[in-house]
Amino acid sequence: MRKLRSGPSRLTEEVKRVRGLYFEGRKDRTLLQKKGMFTNTMEEEHICLVEEPETTYLGHVAPASGAAEDITSSILKFCDEENVEKSELEVLGCDGAPVNTGRKEGIMRRIEKKLNKPLQHVVCMMHFNELSLRHLMRHLDGRTKDLKTTSGPIGWALIDCEKRRVTCYRSIPVEWIHQLKDIDDLSTDQQYLLDISRAVSEGTCSPLWLVRSLGPLCSPGGSQPQVGFCDIT
Repeated sequence: MRKLRSGPSRLTEEVKRVRGLYFEGRKDRTLLQKKGMFTNTMEEEHICLVEEPETTYLGHVAPASGAAEDITSSILKFCDEENVEKSELEVLGCDGAPVNTGRKEGIMRRIEKKLNKPLQHVVCMMHFNELSLRHLMRHLDGRTKDLKTTSGPIGWALIDCEKRRVTCYRSIPVEWIHQLKDIDDLSTDQQYLLDISRAVSEGTCSPLWLVRSLGPLCSPGGSQPQVGFCDIT
């Protein structure tokens, strides 16, 4: 990703027209300064702003809270302070969290209201897919007790599924696997799911899987139980 600036200074004058504005938020532990010394830390919401299709880092903002109203205000204030031409904006991109995509009060909708024009929404579907799998697992196995404990028989079987011996099974051919490109760009979890799909398609499982660790069964992301379900089946 090409950085537009080297520090917290204002954006250079040549980059004012942003057609696609993508934003992503997370909470970070931030040092607090008192009388010239960093004495404590606090959890602060940080929103990273990127211009597309150039993939240019614009900067980040720290809204007062994670509420849609505060995040919207901080993004628009950033655009005003950094001389971003909002009339040129055509696309907004983010993940599928409700605070971003809410039909009436989401960040995207609020920005449209402030600019008084419709914008193209580009939304990552990972959250949508994750929720679908979560509902499927809840239907099949019941609710989890907490972030690390399951309540149903499938969840308990997943705890040590990667340590069980490989058994014979019937393959289910998947044609699209051999058409994939840029496999080296996949994340660790994506590569793991690809290996599972290959094993299902080819009808054979590499002995190397016996030494692979699935990782924590449950996490805030919520994807490990579904991955484990694929593994044990």
